Amino acid sequence: MFSDLKEQMSSFKGFDRKLNRKPFKVKRDILGTLSAKRNSRIAIREAALRGVTMIILYRREQNGQVKRYEVVPLSYRFRRLKAGLRKVLFCQDINEKGQVKFFLMRNIFKVALTKKKSKPKWPVEIY
Repeated sequence: MFSDLKEQMSSFKGFDRKLNRKPFKVKRDILGTLSAKRNSRIAIREAALRGVTMIILYRREQNGQVKRYEVVPLSYRFRRLKAGLRKVLFCQDINEKGQVKFFLMRNIFKVALTKKKSKPKWPVEIY
């Protein structure tokens, strides 16, 4: 019975390769990426409520350079910049000894939560 089934299944294209495929490694420390603007706000809120760090990919306005930051979210604010009134996210940078940085929300294009617990120096104002 099983040999007939195997013969029938082997007629499907690529079935043999699927059986002999090696397992692949998955990074365990990242919970997932959320890339849409609405989803990035949800991910930032989720990181703030859970008390975990997050990895953001941020595009700088001046030169278009993309950088990766591991941060703890603190609060949202509206700031008047040269380009006008902008919504910014204040974060504590993990890699630079807890320095506070702000990021324009419109330039954050990927957010990934990690499992690293963190306790920020200042109170978190994202609910």
